Amino acid sequence: MSCLILDVVSMSAKKFPRQICHPTIFCLSHFFTHNLMAASIPTDTSSMKPWYKHHIPLDKYQYLKIKLLAEKELNVKVTEVAFRMSIQQAIQNTLGLAGTGLKIDVLDWNPTTCTGIVKVPQKELVVIWGSLVTHQFAMADQVCTLDIVDNSASLISLADNSRDESF
Repeated sequence: MSCLILDVVSMSAKKFPRQICHPTIFCLSHFFTHNLMAASIPTDTSSMKPWYKHHIPLDKYQYLKIKLLAEKELNVKVTEVAFRMSIQQAIQNTLGLAGTGLKIDVLDWNPTTCTGIVKVPQKELVVIWGSLVTHQFAMADQVCTLDIVDNSASLISLADNSRDESF
């Protein structure tokens, strides 16, 4: 009789005479060789961690504070619908019609400061960021752009910024 012992470094099984193998080592080596080496190694690590199955990461969404910039002060009132449309146009110009299906939520819009807070998925953050910053459009006969003033994984940190206030 021989005993198979799994060599962890080389990931190969080595045969040893059963007389020199401890019964615990034999059981462990038998388990490793038949269960781990025979079965395919799963690529999805979340299936190996049962506590991770229903875990929602804190940074699932990213919140962006976006300001509408123009060459001069706009003489028209920019509504939330116009802000949403400019975001939609920016994404459509960069990514095409497929990009317009991305889930973007406008949470807040301030028409006096032309600043809004937008919630975007973390996975699409880089693509959305790039499309918003590089897009230029015309509004009230002026060239306008969207500038990302601040971003955060939590919404509360965008609520107030002490650097904006004068003492």
